[in-house]
Amino acid sequence: MAFKPPTGALAALLTLGLYSSPLVSAQQPPTIEVLKLYRLPQSGPTWGGWHTRRDSYELRSDTLMSMMELAFSVAPAQIIGVPQWARTERYELVFRPSSGQLDWGLAGFRQEQRMLRAVLVDRFHLKVHRETHAEEARVLAVGVQGARLQVSQPSAGEWRWKGIILKPGLLACRAAPMDQLTFMMSLSLGQTVVNQSRLHGLYDCEAHWQSSTIPLHPHEWIYQGGGLSSDAHFSSDSAPSSPTLDAALRDQLGLSLSSIERVPVEVLVVDAAQQPSEVPSTQPTAAR
Repeated sequence: MAFKPPTGALAALLTLGLYSSPLVSAQQPPTIEVLKLYRLPQSGPTWGGWHTRRDSYELRSDTLMSMMELAFSVAPAQIIGVPQWARTERYELVFRPSSGQLDWGLAGFRQEQRMLRAVLVDRFHLKVHRETHAEEARVLAVGVQGARLQVSQPSAGEWRWKGIILKPGLLACRAAPMDQLTFMMSLSLGQTVVNQSRLHGLYDCEAHWQSSTIPLHPHEWIYQGGGLSSDAHFSSDSAPSSPTLDAALRDQLGLSLSSIERVPVEVLVVDAAQQPSEVPSTQPTAAR
């Protein structure tokens, strides 16, 4: 179902040149068109996240805080100085390149992040800088026996999806970078996980453990394809071979996940943020 985009200031064109912070890549992205930006009622949905449509990117119900997590791939504890409204007020946001052409794959996801950062700068007047603090976190590193991840091969056509799926009892990766894996682990565990693996590139992996051993919130990051349902090499009946997530990482993937310790963690410090100036009081009918 199509929707009629708003006109006027809400459909203004943005460019990433608005913000010269080193947090924004120097690569010149396309001009951005904001199609929707609405504050949702308190009784509205509380789930959000990325939704890539045929010609646009959509965040259905996200706070400024959660949008920053997605835009910068940082855990909630790595964002400091966020005003209270930025933690509670939820927004529906739809944007796209003004050309209407979306890039796909991992490069498209990185470009999507750069565009979202530009929207946050322009519409929420967000200003941030990076600092390194000693914080409580868990560290993901290569184990003493060496990593047993598979380097993803571009020609491996049997992988019909790419991304990361992390849920109780299962970790599945297809052509996934390690920095995104630690971000997903941070969200699922509710604890900051720092990447000290020194592994670069893209990796395939699969690990199983007994799902009842630790509380873990399911998260998926799929940047290509349809996920496990399109993966002929995955069997949902695979029996867990490790008692815990930590043991599965160690025994099946050759990775070490430390207990919580105090380590240097890069954080985002919010210098300024404002609620969007144009937020209609009524919620429009959105395309789904």
